[in-house]
Amino acid sequence: MGYFSFFRSQMGIFGYLIPVIQILTAVHVVKTGRSWGWMWLIFGVPLIGAAIYIIIEVLPGYRYQSMSGFLESFINILSPGSELKKLKEKLETCDSVENRKALGDYYLRKSEPFKAVEIYKGCLQGAYKNDDFLSLFLCRSLFEAKLYAEAKANLTKLKEQSPDYEKYKVALLFARIHEAFNEDLEALGIYEKLAEEYGEGEEARFRLALLLEKMDQKDRAILIYKDIIKRSKKFFPNYRRTEKEWINTSRINLKRLKKKGE
Repeated sequence: MGYFSFFRSQMGIFGYLIPVIQILTAVHVVKTGRSWGWMWLIFGVPLIGAAIYIIIEVLPGYRYQSMSGFLESFINILSPGSELKKLKEKLETCDSVENRKALGDYYLRKSEPFKAVEIYKGCLQGAYKNDDFLSLFLCRSLFEAKLYAEAKANLTKLKEQSPDYEKYKVALLFARIHEAFNEDLEALGIYEKLAEEYGEGEEARFRLALLLEKMDQKDRAILIYKDIIKRSKKFFPNYRRTEKEWINTSRINLKRLKKKGE
């Protein structure tokens, strides 16, 4: 109690904001799955700890956003329902392709692919009928909805009309569709090519290792998981956060395989 009283007496009304900043920052740590080690810094060194956390962990992911965009993203993390409400309000105010796409992106991120499919199909009309950007998002949402044949047909059409568009993402999605149809050798060839040709991005490497496990090539899978973890230590925190899903799951899978081999 005396600890916070000291700050309040020294800093006036601003001292009352410190616990609020600490709590909001701590909620962000929990909501975004950051290391719990940050809690010690945030509460152990008032204000300075929160500032260090924001500079290292938060700001790099918003370097191209305006301050208002950053604050909106931060609020959305603390109160998830507010984002959907705002997106729907924007669409009601202005039924534009941009606002539809924003809502479709939300549903895709929140694992509601059927809603995303409906929205993206609605966007791909008129002047946007053959839009590459929207077409790829439709293919992704079709895949997530397990509509594999339709996803493959649309992805094939996209590749034919724009062969140089987002080659990595298109090829990765083709590989996943092959896997869904149990065409493992075709998927394996694509994953190996992507892992070899693209330096950054761990998803292709991770999925290659996962497929090798499935094909009972566990030694190769272990080497790839180790490489993903090793590579992650060479990059900045922003890269590790972007590739967090593949890095963390690689650690889990590596431990599991090592345990089986004992």
